[in-house]
Amino acid sequence: HVLYTTYYHQMEQAQSVSQQLLFPEVWEITLEDTILVEQIRYDLQQVGFDLEQLDKTAYSVLGIPPRMEVSAAIATLQQMLDDVRETDTNVRENCRRKIALRLAYETAIPYGKILSDDEMEQLIKDLLSLPDYRTSEDGKTVVSFFLSEEIEKRF
Repeated sequence: HVLYTTYYHQMEQAQSVSQQLLFPEVWEITLEDTILVEQIRYDLQQVGFDLEQLDKTAYSVLGIPPRMEVSAAIATLQQMLDDVRETDTNVRENCRRKIALRLAYETAIPYGKILSDDEMEQLIKDLLSLPDYRTSEDGKTVVSFFLSEEIEKRF
């Protein structure tokens, strides 16, 4: 939820941050996908993807979002295209949601990773600073509060 909100706001507020690659990756796509990439290219740039078109069906990936692994960049871009293709590309907000959700999913803290106390504190602070921290964009419960009486009833 924190990452989704961060990426979505980056697109809204044009706050691009990119990790430049020492060895750019080549992303080969279909001519049909090139049209779609050009429609969402600005939003991809705002979340950290630095793309340069090489020819009609290839892009050089010069930069990626800071939290992303280089090895996941091409697959993530392709998955974003697939996600956006499933929505109405004429509605920019829907495209932005799809891009932010996919990027948040791909850069999230892996399940089972043990965080330090400082990392946990920062994550909670970031979460609680969001306007609607109780539910995620896709409607899932993120935080629930229980009174001590409710907890006692459950045990």
